[in-house]
Amino acid sequence: MNSQYHDIINTFEQFASWEDRYRFLMKAGKNLADFPDKYRTEQNLVQGCESQVWLHIEISNDELKCFADADARIVKGLLFILLTPLNGLNAKQIATFDLNGYFEQLALIKHLSPSRGNGLLSIANTIQQTAHKLSE
Repeated sequence: MNSQYHDIINTFEQFASWEDRYRFLMKAGKNLADFPDKYRTEQNLVQGCESQVWLHIEISNDELKCFADADARIVKGLLFILLTPLNGLNAKQIATFDLNGYFEQLALIKHLSPSRGNGLLSIANTIQQTAHKLSE
């Protein structure tokens, strides 16, 4: 796990309330890597999300690079929380990364609406399935 994983967990633990965590999420979305317009296609549009969410995964050798964007600030923050600990990992590491455990440490899913939580889990599963196929 990279240090950004621990930084996010430590940051979340510092907040006394979920209102503070939501504010952090909305600000964190500004740190999401730029999403090139050429990836804003129907093919990259994630189905089943409450907001419009685009996900593009590039594969080079054993490395996955994920780009994502959304039309809602809180969702952009959730994408940042999802993608940050995966940055710099190879396909096998991403495929075996315990994202459910990570989300539990953040107590994230239980504080999201069911559709947002399901959307986030769907995006996480898509990334991990792609990584799993690559690492076989």
